[in-house]
Amino acid sequence: MARSHDASTLADGNISVSSGNVSAFSAVTSFIVDGTPPISTMTGIVDGSYLNSLTVLNGTFDGSLSGIQTVAVRITTNPATGPDWDGAAFTFTGVPRYNATTLGAGTWTYGSLTGAFTDNKIHYLYTRATDLVGNVQTPVAYGIRYDVTQPNLA
Repeated sequence: MARSHDASTLADGNISVSSGNVSAFSAVTSFIVDGTPPISTMTGIVDGSYLNSLTVLNGTFDGSLSGIQTVAVRITTNPATGPDWDGAAFTFTGVPRYNATTLGAGTWTYGSLTGAFTDNKIHYLYTRATDLVGNVQTPVAYGIRYDVTQPNLA
């Protein structure tokens, strides 16, 4: 139970135990303080792997305490300086640049990948979740090498 008490004073400017306006007691209210960041991961991607095709990124998330607001992904060839993928091209503007995903029931998907990967180059993929109270996950990084060049057996 709680009640409020304002800081009004007596006519002479003094404060007494009974001065001020006091509210009635309110009903008991409970709440949870959420200071725990949510969790997101990529599925089907292994850090350090070689890939020759990647048309969609998928993953899971958990923000069970307050719920999920967003899950976003970052695709870059240089984590320190960029450029970062903006959904259509690589850019140095707004680095680090995170792109919104489509959320499902505990899952997320990102499909704007046409042109995002260059042959025989290391790309860094990040996933980051934000919950409904603003807690932001420390991004999870995956480094992959995209390789579509056929081996030369000669």
